Amino acid sequence: MEKTIKIISDSSCDLPKELIKQQGIDIIPVPITDGVNNYQDSVNITADEVYQNMKKGVIYKTSQVPLKDYIEKYTYYAQNDIPALSLVMSSGLSSSHSTSAMALETVKETYKDAKILTVDSKLCSLAHGYASYLMSISAQKGHGFDDLLELLKFLQENIVSTATVDDLKYLARGGRLSNVTALIANTLNIKPFLHADDGSLHLFDKVRGVKKMYKRYIEVIKERNESTDFSKSTILIEKSDDDEMMLSLRDMIKEEFNLSDDNFILGQIGPTIGAHIGPGSMCMFFLKNPLPDKYF
Repeated sequence: MEKTIKIISDSSCDLPKELIKQQGIDIIPVPITDGVNNYQDSVNITADEVYQNMKKGVIYKTSQVPLKDYIEKYTYYAQNDIPALSLVMSSGLSSSHSTSAMALETVKETYKDAKILTVDSKLCSLAHGYASYLMSISAQKGHGFDDLLELLKFLQENIVSTATVDDLKYLARGGRLSNVTALIANTLNIKPFLHADDGSLHLFDKVRGVKKMYKRYIEVIKERNESTDFSKSTILIEKSDDDEMMLSLRDMIKEEFNLSDDNFILGQIGPTIGAHIGPGSMCMFFLKNPLPDKYF
């Protein structure tokens, strides 16, 4: 009997801890620093600490998972003859996938028969986490590498990823847009909308004010959905530090589409992604077409 494939992910996936534990997903922490102290995402620093400090002017930077961390992780699975699929942070945000591939090549020089794959998720934040979660469920149903890679391709092509940020200075700092644009947008109370459907962040729209922000999220669902019946599907929403904003959006979507709390996964944008988009941010993800039953 074939062993169940283990799913490895990294802490940028922002999957709620209870779902990580439920599926036994192995999470590799992403390094983060404030310039003085070095941390591991969600190991010795929390998202709440990051947002509180960012409001005080602390600047956080993230780096790719170190080569040695991947080598240690993959060596463990190779030594114990455990098949594993490592779903790595999108190459649109980080060079971690090339490092992961280098680590796996190194490990396979010693363990030539290791059944380990590393894959670029091409998904951001909780979309990456949701893919890790679904692929773990599929693996536990007995599906092999080919099916898991097919499922990932479906998710990459069908997850709609939308986000808003409260202060554009964090994106400006990272070179995503000019400081002048950020200053004007913040002065005018403009809420920029981002999408990450290709695994990297792009500015696609902007509205003025919070009410129009909520309305635009609902419009995105209507515009981008193709054939999903949301009463049988899941909408994922995550916030940085504002529970009320996330719950308000959930309740508006519930009312608009006649859904229940069970149709949602709620989470928090972790330190890795949060360091780049800042406090007051929110993300929403959904499938524009329903999940194929054959993977589950």
